[in-house]
Amino acid sequence: YFLEIRWENGIPSIKQQIVRSYPNPVHSLWTVEISESLLPLQLQLFSTDGRSMGQWRITQPKTTLSVRHLQEGMYFYRLQKSTTILEQGKFVKQ
Repeated sequence: YFLEIRWENGIPSIKQQIVRSYPNPVHSLWTVEISESLLPLQLQLFSTDGRSMGQWRITQPKTTLSVRHLQEGMYFYRLQKSTTILEQGKFVKQ
């Protein structure tokens, strides 16, 4: 797990994250970091109109994927273990 610390009105707020993805926006390579205890997972990528843009089996805590083939725009991802969705998010491809 990862900890995200944000400052709100001078007070720290700590949030536990199971996934970190970067950079955002992304140009060619997108990295996903996942707690090793959650592996293996399925990563699915979708366009804004819901079309599947790819699916990968994630078996390492740090995985870098090429997104060079994607057109510029926003994309959504979903990380799933069996039938349980663990995380959903989005990134912008430039």
